Amino acid sequence: MDEATQLNVGDDVVAVAGARGTIVDVNEMSNGDTVYGVVDVNGTVRYYTETGIKHFQQ
Repeated sequence: MDEATQLNVGDDVVAVAGARGTIVDVNEMSNGDTVYGVVDVNGTVRYYTETGIKHFQQ
């Protein structure tokens, strides 16, 4: 992902599977990959790598 589309806490995103939500957590895994915790409308938090989500465009 290039710098212009960097993901941050508070960003609205959509997952590849179609789920929409807001980033609430960003962590680095032991292998160096960054994962993003996304909370959906039901309050469920799921974690995705940057290839699994993108900014939500209305």
